[in-house]
Amino acid sequence: MLLARRRGEQPFLRRERGRHAVHDVLEWLWERIARPVLDHLGFDGRSGEPLPRLWWCPAGLLSLLPLHAAGRHPRHRTAGNQDRGGAAQSVPDRVVSSYTSTLTALRRARERTDEGVFRGLLTVGMPQTPGRPALPGVERECGEVRARIPATGGATGDLIGPKATPGAVREALHDHSWVHFACHAEQDLMDPAQSAFLLHGGRLTTAELLELHLPSAELAYLSACETAVGGVNLPDEGMHLASTLQSAGYRHVVATQWSIQDGSAPDIASRFYSALTRTGRPGAGGAARALHEALAEHRAQDPTDPLRWAAFLHVGP
Repeated sequence: MLLARRRGEQPFLRRERGRHAVHDVLEWLWERIARPVLDHLGFDGRSGEPLPRLWWCPAGLLSLLPLHAAGRHPRHRTAGNQDRGGAAQSVPDRVVSSYTSTLTALRRARERTDEGVFRGLLTVGMPQTPGRPALPGVERECGEVRARIPATGGATGDLIGPKATPGAVREALHDHSWVHFACHAEQDLMDPAQSAFLLHGGRLTTAELLELHLPSAELAYLSACETAVGGVNLPDEGMHLASTLQSAGYRHVVATQWSIQDGSAPDIASRFYSALTRTGRPGAGGAARALHEALAEHRAQDPTDPLRWAAFLHVGP
């Protein structure tokens, strides 16, 4: 499925087969893994209280699958999403999901009780990348993101198009506590250390990002394809762009498990940052709930097509 999505726009019948294949996977995950776990914990989505948090720490090839989106989602607009007892039939209707690569990583992140001082937002965008499809929504997405940051919240930096070289991005990461990538990314399933953001004039790889030490980093939003997909040879290592940025210092990372749609990305990002800055002061502590809220609003527009929203996930406390 991932390889098919990489080929870009597909004929209608092929897209429909892909959509139903995703539904099949999400339903299998729900019945075999997610539903038994949530039932055991008593998370049925019926309490009327704010949804509880839940952290997934999958191992092996399961780490390649979207546990956070598991469920019996409607394949047609007339279908419902509750069983006869009224319990919600999907993970996002019962809990707010996050991921962690290891329990140690989660413990360390949770021990850090300070949210950190917001030191500005860096937007990195590539509307045009040689050899890759154009991303016409990138400029609108970066503009929407910048517009959500209060004028008193801190400086914003923009590296768009020719300015977004690997060297310039590496340097600018030290000067901002938040970063938003809107570009193509490439996950090397055989050699995850060579996975990379595709920038102007070159690639910014996971190997290069691992060399960074960013103690003031707080939030990285990776609006790019396959940024939370590990390698197939050693899936337990969990090496991908999202985990690499977390190792570099980012406490919260929003990433993707497969190719995302250029038309959906700006809307999801806009809702996400609106939720994070609702009080007028940027704070990354609510990143998981902000993403959950943004995806719920986007999912409500077309609950029959999980390809539009299910790729996005949160990594962190």
